[in-house]
Amino acid sequence: MTVQRKKQTQSRLTGEKQFRLLILLPSVDFDSEIECRLWHATLGACRPYEALSYVWGNPNFTEHILLNGIEFMITPSLSSALQHLRLPTEERTLWIDALCINQSDLDERREQVGYMRQIYSNCTLDILWLGLEREEYLRGMEIINRVQGLKPEEIESLGWKSEYHYRPEMLESGEVQDEDMAYRKEWGVTESDKMAVLALLVLNPVWSRVWIVQEIACAPKVILHCGRTTLDWGLVEGILDGIETYNDAFHGAFCHSHHWMWKHLFSTAKMVANQRAMITRMSSGGSESHIFDVLARFKHTQSTDPRDKVYGLLGLASDPLGIEADYTKHVVQTYTDVAIAIINSSANLDLMCQCPWKHKTDARKEFLENLSYWVPDFSSTEGGEFLFAQRGIYAAGKSTYRVPCVLEEANTLLLEGAILDRLKAPSGDDADTEAPDIRGWCDPATLSKKLRDWTHRIIIRRALDYPEQTGYYNQGIFFMIKVS
Repeated sequence: MTVQRKKQTQSRLTGEKQFRLLILLPSVDFDSEIECRLWHATLGACRPYEALSYVWGNPNFTEHILLNGIEFMITPSLSSALQHLRLPTEERTLWIDALCINQSDLDERREQVGYMRQIYSNCTLDILWLGLEREEYLRGMEIINRVQGLKPEEIESLGWKSEYHYRPEMLESGEVQDEDMAYRKEWGVTESDKMAVLALLVLNPVWSRVWIVQEIACAPKVILHCGRTTLDWGLVEGILDGIETYNDAFHGAFCHSHHWMWKHLFSTAKMVANQRAMITRMSSGGSESHIFDVLARFKHTQSTDPRDKVYGLLGLASDPLGIEADYTKHVVQTYTDVAIAIINSSANLDLMCQCPWKHKTDARKEFLENLSYWVPDFSSTEGGEFLFAQRGIYAAGKSTYRVPCVLEEANTLLLEGAILDRLKAPSGDDADTEAPDIRGWCDPATLSKKLRDWTHRIIIRRALDYPEQTGYYNQGIFFMIKVS
């Protein structure tokens, strides 16, 4: 995305770890023209500043401000945020990507993207701009404020009624031993209040932007800002604190037994809260946040530039595996390099066998025309299909893959395997079911579907007939094959 600018507004950054800060000048008149100036600073040795996280919105630069005394065009979304953040009598020091980075300079963008984690980690406060005040946002903030600690008197003041619900999973997990104890008091949340929290913590577009995830995960303190109304993010985390979760690439934010309302209303917030906790532990050397897990955790996010689905999350990884933002690379090369780095680092093929992303399936994505089928489409927000589960669950092969990867012509990944036998046709009760002829199937999607359909007819049917031999009624049987 290109920002309309005049060269005179920004002087070149020359020093090591230099970045720009925006000084928002005060005004007692809310509707007066917005005036700002830019100031060069050095990371780790500058005046205190706040950072702004917001959605750029429609890329129509129709609003003007005075930047270093020169007219400068910005989006309506940013103009509205600056109006509401401007103080009446004091200057306000901010970092705002659209104004502090020369978006048309690819070298500067690459360098500044590399500083993003430090920029947000060093700010005093990250302002998460939700937009103008709306009734559902204000009600959502009120709910979050009142349910702290789940105090009954506060919850009842919201108009909710409590009921006891039977929870059989408490018996299954061993949490309780007596069936009479497997009841929990749950609050009957009104539909309008569900929608209010949903609007605040899920549906607002800030939660779908990849850069914003990194920004609020790294900042020491976050404030949700809706018009002139604010909510401390710490109150959201207070509700979610202590809830057991998974943090790898293959699970959602909550465990399977959690009530649907938690998953529906708080999954995005919980993923962000988990990542913030990991960032804190990483700073003291007490945790790891693998790039594979980070990319999968936030695959639901979107970006204008498909390369930013990777670059926008690098700051959340404890080891980015040597991957750096480079906007001179084509998106296909970027995704291929990331896939290779993940396989080489993990020494396994989980990225292929348990891929959390759809592979290249959308013909509308012309930028992926030359993407190899073994490389995930990291821009996809949809879940992939598991071909085969490693991680020691089935232990059907070696725990490690020989690295580094070997690529042949046209980014073909060279793999090794062993032929155990050749399947010609079934026998016995299933003799009438013809085995699939896979010759000529070079399309992995077709191959996967044909094999899945055939194995379902043969193997899953036998599992249903003889569950005591298979252990599971619906256990999938997967194959890794090489088609030559």
